[in-house]
Amino acid sequence: MKKNPYAAIKSQYSSFSKVSKKIADFILDDPTHVTEISVQQAARELDIAESSIVRFCKLVGCSGFTEMKLLLAKYASKAVHTIFEDLSENDTVESITKNVFSRNIDTLERALSLLDFDKIDRAASILSQASCILIAGVGGMTLTFGKITITSIACALILGIIVNVLVSSHKDESAK
Repeated sequence: MKKNPYAAIKSQYSSFSKVSKKIADFILDDPTHVTEISVQQAARELDIAESSIVRFCKLVGCSGFTEMKLLLAKYASKAVHTIFEDLSENDTVESITKNVFSRNIDTLERALSLLDFDKIDRAASILSQASCILIAGVGGMTLTFGKITITSIACALILGIIVNVLVSSHKDESAK
């Protein structure tokens, strides 16, 4: 299954270089325009090398610019939206609830499209061979980390593996 480029770009955005962020913004700002132009024209409009665009396409899981354009067109109706974009003051409780459910389903579908099942299988195989697993979390991820930790401990207990958990609620200042 080919990955949704909108979801791939948004999920990786914070790790992109300056040039990759420029390309990502260009694509997300007007994906229809991107589907109608060549890699040469995109490079001219962005004032960057064509090779940077091709590298970016590969970074988000496409074989090149042509495949990126095809996937942008294919997933255009499934582009990422926030839960609150389509809400108004006059909405009923029912319509708000349906909107929230729909957005959550979209989020789960995007997450599913980004999963690499070979890597998950490999990680599970490695972890199942361990006699002890250390799980560590730092900073604002504590709540999400707590949910992951509980699930991980439950799975490890079933397998008979010792699990040690280290959680710090302090922010990691070294990342600045």
